[in-house]
Amino acid sequence: MIHKGFDFSQLAGFPFNQARLQYMQEAYTDIVKGLVSHAGGNVILSGCVVSGTNVTDGWVIVNGELLPFLSSSTGTQTTFMIRQTTTPLKFKDGENRNVQFSRFCQFGSGTGAIAWSSLTRLNSLLTISNHVNRVDNPHGTTKQQIQLGNIPNAITDDPNVSNSAVLATSKAVNTVNVAYKAADTSNASLAAAALKAHTDNKANPHGVTKQQIQLGNIPNAITDDPNVSNSAILATSKMVGAAFAKTNNVFKSGVEKIDLSKTILKIKIGDNTLDFSRFLLLVKLNFVRQGFTTTMDYLVTHDVEAGISRILNGDTYLDITYDPSKLGLGDNYYAMYTIIRL
Repeated sequence: MIHKGFDFSQLAGFPFNQARLQYMQEAYTDIVKGLVSHAGGNVILSGCVVSGTNVTDGWVIVNGELLPFLSSSTGTQTTFMIRQTTTPLKFKDGENRNVQFSRFCQFGSGTGAIAWSSLTRLNSLLTISNHVNRVDNPHGTTKQQIQLGNIPNAITDDPNVSNSAVLATSKAVNTVNVAYKAADTSNASLAAAALKAHTDNKANPHGVTKQQIQLGNIPNAITDDPNVSNSAILATSKMVGAAFAKTNNVFKSGVEKIDLSKTILKIKIGDNTLDFSRFLLLVKLNFVRQGFTTTMDYLVTHDVEAGISRILNGDTYLDITYDPSKLGLGDNYYAMYTIIRL
């Protein structure tokens, strides 16, 4: 079946006229146009074989039209023309009319001439199929063209070969792998023994220092003696216990207001019968100031000198010498003191 046609099996006089003939002509011209549109340009479908100065008959597609190409001698011709001849036919009214025409291509020059070099020969479907099925690199493609130009064309099974221009095969790699596994098995026990020996080493095998564990400021000295006062020696729990036992013998504690116009604070601790040689006196006191603009208390620690004195009435006093300039501005300072019995 074609896209246009007639059923001529019907009897009783088919209505045959010019319109029917035009319809029949369009039936095949439409098909030709559809096929020609796939050519994509001026091509040689068949024939047109050049031999010396002669070209054989053939079929070409030119400007979307399927035309025969008549054989001729090219001579010096490099162009061809589309030509058309007409044949008159005598009608029933007795008149001859040019209604039969023939179009073809032939070498020639003039207005509308087409370059012979513009024609591209189409291969047959068989030729194309044979080419597609070829696996012998018909286009001469190189390894550089497929981005493998740096890969050498040489291989080896020998794992001892060391050459950047030779690739190792899987056999070579497997040989190395087998040898490695054998060596690894024999060395595994040695490695395990070495690791255990290192793990069990408690003699600081890595040479770690106290600075590396953030204890660089801690001295490497201790004492049990509560009478030792040295910032380079740490107190043991025994020393702290001894000092704490003495704090249970607090003789007197209290708070005295400070007179900033003076440098000595006198604190009465007993009468003239007091044996002050049996007392441990603190030499570091807390001075407390009650602020006027805030209800928050703050502490000022100040080193002082302490001594024992007796005044005219025979009472015993604790004399505390201090530097008022170190207490800051303001007033209402108080000294907190503690006296411990030995």
